[in-house]
Amino acid sequence: MYWQEKKLTYEILVPPESVMPRKPYEKYTPRQARIYYEWFMSKIPERVEYLQKRSGVDLDYTVDSLVPLWRWFLGIAEIEDVTPAGIAALKDELKNMEEQNRRVIISQFRYQLSLQTEYICRDIGMYYGEVLVRNNEYLSWGYEAHRPYHVCSNIPLVTGFENLLKWKYFYPHFDPLSKIRGLARMLYPLSEYDKNGKPASENDLKNHYEQWMRFTPTRPEEITGYLTFLH
Repeated sequence: MYWQEKKLTYEILVPPESVMPRKPYEKYTPRQARIYYEWFMSKIPERVEYLQKRSGVDLDYTVDSLVPLWRWFLGIAEIEDVTPAGIAALKDELKNMEEQNRRVIISQFRYQLSLQTEYICRDIGMYYGEVLVRNNEYLSWGYEAHRPYHVCSNIPLVTGFENLLKWKYFYPHFDPLSKIRGLARMLYPLSEYDKNGKPASENDLKNHYEQWMRFTPTRPEEITGYLTFLH
């Protein structure tokens, strides 16, 4: 990723290379995956403490705390234009794709979260994962090191959800950091390819939690139709 140069006003957590090798997660060895997972879990308490300090929200691990936290986030999140270097890198990555599809993807690649916002999303993702596991006895943190080249390989996950609808492409393990980034992208200006999109709301994160609760063993009777918040 390429970001615009801006002064950071949020204390970010940068993993050392000994913990987070500079290569895709799916290429981590089992040992590297374990080291990164243990480091990630060890940092959750201090990042939640800092997030509470900066947001002014009482992060008591309740579901209701997700509303004021997301309200705060929406007020400080930054959206920026993708840099020319970022666009050039994407064009190079897609150079072997069919030209029409390539143009559509590039035309949609106009906005991104600022670097500082990306780091805030990670802290919120850590807290969100804790809210999930602390409020549901059948959910827990974990990771998968035996699925090579899968999008969720070797990263911290919340596990325990079940594919109760038997969807062919549903992956029940839950990456809270990517879920937060997905919700944050609702701040992007609506494009011609997303005319049915909805503006971001302070209730988005709590709604996301409630939607995923429908994929837990204790609430299968509540599943109805397609879940709009499954980013």
